[in-house]
Amino acid sequence: MRVGQLAKVVLRLGARSIARVLLYRLGIQFGFNPVKRLKAELSVEPCFGKFDSGAVKQVLNAQGLYGDGVAEPKSNPNWRQGLSYYGWAHVSIDRGETPDWFLDPFLKSRVEQRELPWWQIPDFSESGRDIKNIWELSRFDWVLAFAQQAIIESSSVAARAGTSSNADTSEEAVSPSLCKLNAWLLDWSKRNPPYYGPNWKCGQEASIRVLHLVLAAMLLKQTHKPEPALLSLIEAHLKRIRPTLMYALGQDNNHGTSEAAALYVGGEFLAINNVRVGDSYARVGAKYLNERANRLILKDGSFSQYSCTYHRLMLETMSLCEVWARHRGSKVFSKSALERLALATQWLVVMVDPESGDAPNLGANDGAHLLPLSEAGYRDFRPSIELAAILFQRCSVFDDENSRAHIRWLGLERERMQLRDGAKPNKVAADDSKQLVHLSAGGYVLLKSAETKVLFSYPRFRFRPSQSDPMHLDVWVRGINVLRDAGSYSYNAEAKQLAYFHGMAGHNTIEFDRRDAMPKLSRFLYGEWLQAAQVRAASTITKDGCTEQSAEAQYVDWLGATHHRAVSLQGNVIQIVDRCWGYERCAVMRWRLAPGNWVVKSNEAYSDLASIQIDANQESRRLELVEGWESRYYMQKNALPVLEVEFAPISNSAPLVITTEITLH
Repeated sequence: MRVGQLAKVVLRLGARSIARVLLYRLGIQFGFNPVKRLKAELSVEPCFGKFDSGAVKQVLNAQGLYGDGVAEPKSNPNWRQGLSYYGWAHVSIDRGETPDWFLDPFLKSRVEQRELPWWQIPDFSESGRDIKNIWELSRFDWVLAFAQQAIIESSSVAARAGTSSNADTSEEAVSPSLCKLNAWLLDWSKRNPPYYGPNWKCGQEASIRVLHLVLAAMLLKQTHKPEPALLSLIEAHLKRIRPTLMYALGQDNNHGTSEAAALYVGGEFLAINNVRVGDSYARVGAKYLNERANRLILKDGSFSQYSCTYHRLMLETMSLCEVWARHRGSKVFSKSALERLALATQWLVVMVDPESGDAPNLGANDGAHLLPLSEAGYRDFRPSIELAAILFQRCSVFDDENSRAHIRWLGLERERMQLRDGAKPNKVAADDSKQLVHLSAGGYVLLKSAETKVLFSYPRFRFRPSQSDPMHLDVWVRGINVLRDAGSYSYNAEAKQLAYFHGMAGHNTIEFDRRDAMPKLSRFLYGEWLQAAQVRAASTITKDGCTEQSAEAQYVDWLGATHHRAVSLQGNVIQIVDRCWGYERCAVMRWRLAPGNWVVKSNEAYSDLASIQIDANQESRRLELVEGWESRYYMQKNALPVLEVEFAPISNSAPLVITTEITLH
């Protein structure tokens, strides 16, 4: 059966994607991929030069970061006191020291493969050791943070120059953060010689470094005539990325968008500074940016990874490419690609809770956040949406301080203000209404009332799913995620934890016979992709004049178990009717609850947040609160209460019918 399941998946993945991955693997194994013959040398000089206070003042004024009535610029706070991992874990470091680029702070151990060529190093060498914990510091988030801090530190010199008639506007701005930025980059280059060690293993990781380096050069106004060391560092990375691009494209995920973006942005950066090979990199990058936008973004704006955080990463990547194109006075995206990017922006707008800026914890999440330019936390999606809305929708959606700061750093504040002052109402801003939204290409229905939002996710997999989560339900009220998803935790956790977070137990759905709805074929691959039937979404007016929004869908899994779920929302009352049949041993329904003072009494669970009443056409084996887990950040897990209701298979041909009524307080 496993061979047959694999054959079906191969057909679904597509011949081109399979061929790309297969050629890459054969090229690495037999040595005909040129990536194994690459050589490069990195400079031992600083990557970023000094700048004078007059230039700093011009930068700040141009971006709306400095001047009368403007508050002190706000920057990413995560790197002010030490090291930051995944937006939540902070590790102290002695002043003046550089990081240990090979230390896993969660296991408190170092990798021992630093002398090996990257292709000889496995992704997952042992259970519990996640190579991403090594890669995290080498994504260079700190490059952006230190560049921001250097500008802020130098603004005091600019201020003195502006208030003193005798001030020397060519005075060099002495910035400790700029010195720190150069020191860390120099140390990284020394300890990570090109194409050796784990930090050269992944083309996407190399791409994120390139994008951060170029954006830092933009912030510091050093895109023209940069330091030779910066050019050599970027060129060494593009050499690594280009030969394995086809493998990235074969994944049909963020690897392809990130690597195409690095080739485009990094290639143009080299080209404008007279590095000849830059033009060819940029052309290839631009070509595949457009191809990826048109292929991976569906007609309703859904992205191939079925994940809010990966959707943001893709959108930030495309936004940075558009910012770079405008910086160059050129164009990168075709009309069709821009239309898809506008739809992708719309998708994230309707997913995000406007009060908290958070979004459902859908799908996989590796902690990536390409443009952390404000004080917003990792789970605040608003600054990223505001940037994309300005670039691709020609409107402004959010007006919180972090979104404004984010836009100022990228030099788009004047455009943002013009859009807010003169723009006509548009479909993005209008989506904050109480209207039902059905994203049928991706498989999502959002039911909304004045205070409540319900996300109903049904399986419609065109691309490979990363989690077994059919019929998941996410419930939000006034910024609180009352019913929630488990997240990812880690891509190399112990087998039991991987099964929990990725499988049915990590979602608000019904699990049959203690198994997933799709068989797991490998770490990142499920077989027998589900496709929903009997899909319906509607908004109606009831007899008493109230609006009721409803949705339903049904799937049949690989072993014949059938689940039909119907959801309705009226005011703050949600009703879910589940009909199930075709299973053999048991059906377990789970409601994963926000932490709180939950109490179970008879067939009801209640707390200050909500009351949940459950009725069925047969007696349950058990109805109880159990301890579950959630991971809202990569490598972090916290306990939360889960209401579990278990049923035996019914004896006749009629389906099991469960009615859940949730009243939000």
